[in-house]
Parts: sequence; C-alpha cells; structure tokens
Amino acid sequence: MIDPYMPPSAELEEHRAASIDDLPRFSAWWVFFLTVATLGIYSYWWLLDRSRRVNALIEPEEIPDWFMYPLFAISVALSLFDMAALFIDVEMFSAAWLDVLYIVSGIGSIVWVFWLRSKLEQVLAAHLAGEGLSIVLTFFFQNIYLAYKINEALDRRVQSREMELHASAASAE
Repeated sequence: MIDPYMPPSAELEEHRAASIDDLPRFSAWWVFFLTVATLGIYSYWWLLDRSRRVNALIEPEEIPDWFMYPLFAISVALSLFDMAALFIDVEMFSAAWLDVLYIVSGIGSIVWVFWLRSKLEQVLAAHLAGEGLSIVLTFFFQNIYLAYKINEALDRRVQSREMELHASAASAE
C-alpha cells in the first residue's frame, strides 16, 4: 500500500541560472573574416547560433524558431545559388521567384538582427553601463557590431570579477 503522506520520490535536476557567460567570446574580426570568406553564409550561422543562445537566457520572450530556421535555410540557399551562378549559366538563377526570395531574405535578415539586438539589450543591460546598443551601428554593421558588444560586455564582466577579487583580498588582509 502506498502511503499518501509520504513525500514524492522524484529525481530532481539541478538547474543553473543562465548568464551572460553562456555567450561565447568570439572576435568581431573573425566574424567579419568568416562572413567574407564564406560569402555571407557564416553571418547567418552566427545569427542562428547567438539567437538560440539568447533564447536560452530569456525564455519567455524568445525569438521564435518558426522565424529563424526557415529564414536561415532560405538565406543559405540563396548564398549557395549565388556561388553556383558564378560557375554555371542557367536560366533558373534569373527567375522572378528568386528575386522574391532575395527580398524576403533581405528584409527578414534585418528584422532578425534587430530582434536579436532587442533581446541582447535585455541580457547585456547590466554589463553595458547604460550605453545600450546603437540602432545605426546595428543597421550598418549587424553581426559584427553585435559580436563586438557581446565581447565588450564579457570583458566588463571579467574586469568586475577581478575588481571584486582584489577588493575581497584587500579587505582580508
């Protein structure tokens, strides 16, 4: 017989609070060079990766998967079409449907970058000392600027930890 007054015996998972440390530090220069070297494909990969990581930090208001994954697939496919068009002269690459996909990809990418910018502002608010993320710089430099601001926030986090350690060491002496 089961005792109804006995506490449940379930295995509990320990959850660690998500923090800015979950965002990897990756040089903005590398983002730029890899974007150029891959003819834009890396920029979409970077957006997808950072969006997933930011979604893990702010779950209730996340960037939806229904938006990210199809736009990622369309944008990468268009980049591959552009690369193939350099070597193959096919009528398919000048079709009207392709122009529509370019417009969808372009507008969708800008929306995605600004969506990620707004979510990053929420995550990085405590580490940017009230500076925020520039709308103009986000528009012109997109991933490179966002990577730079993530790195700046991570660097400030490390500096504040070092200052706390020095202050605690000084007070202990």
